[in-house]
Amino acid sequence: MIGDAFHPRKATISLRVDHQVKMAAKNYARQRQTPLSEVMRSLLVRYVAECARENAQASPDLLQQRPHQYVDLARLQRLLSGLD
Repeated sequence: MIGDAFHPRKATISLRVDHQVKMAAKNYARQRQTPLSEVMRSLLVRYVAECARENAQASPDLLQQRPHQYVDLARLQRLLSGLD
């Protein structure tokens, strides 16, 4: 049965991407002969990593508590190293 512990459901994310970014990604995917989804996934990972880097530098930690949506850069880098 799909959705149980042995057969987890796949996650789907819908994003609106600027037309010029999408065209550049399509061109890159065609040149490299890789699927567009792989190029977009890589782009999204880089974007999230850059946001995490900015969070780590700015870190307005006035109450000594980080917001729930805060991305821990060290944890993200460990996850990214596992993808390579």
